[in-house]
Amino acid sequence: MRSRSHGFDSTLEQVDSFKYLGATIDSDGRSSNEIRIRIAQTKSAFAELANILTNPRISFKTRKIVLDRHVIAVMAHGSAAWTISKNTVSTINATEMWCLRRMLRVFYMDSVSNEEVLRRAGEKRSLCRNIIKKQGTFFGLVMRRQKLEHLVTTGKINGRRSRGR
Repeated sequence: MRSRSHGFDSTLEQVDSFKYLGATIDSDGRSSNEIRIRIAQTKSAFAELANILTNPRISFKTRKIVLDRHVIAVMAHGSAAWTISKNTVSTINATEMWCLRRMLRVFYMDSVSNEEVLRRAGEKRSLCRNIIKKQGTFFGLVMRRQKLEHLVTTGKINGRRSRGR
């Protein structure tokens, strides 16, 4: 595919997947593999800080700040390029609840609902909402900048097609 608009004169190679903003984008446009990788990295980051995040002598407010800045940030990195579906939303919400349950030392075998965990934490689910907000901001940026990302997003490439079918 050849592009000549907006000062570009290059041939674009078609690939099965590529890295963009730290996220792997597959040719089918789905982000499920990338999200699985991010969840594993998030749980690993939580494990590294578990002695702080699960310590009841540290206020929950302080532990929540550490969670947001050091653990949830790992999950949200590159999320502006993700494709969000119903399954993705439930997976992201489950990861957020996994972190909160461990911080409060509430385990699934205790038969405590997610709503009760959120009430105890004094929190609302925010991770997925923040990711979607980040995507909206990124999309606005792409649409305002008339660069390669805009061309890819809109699918409008000026130039001439070769003759034939």
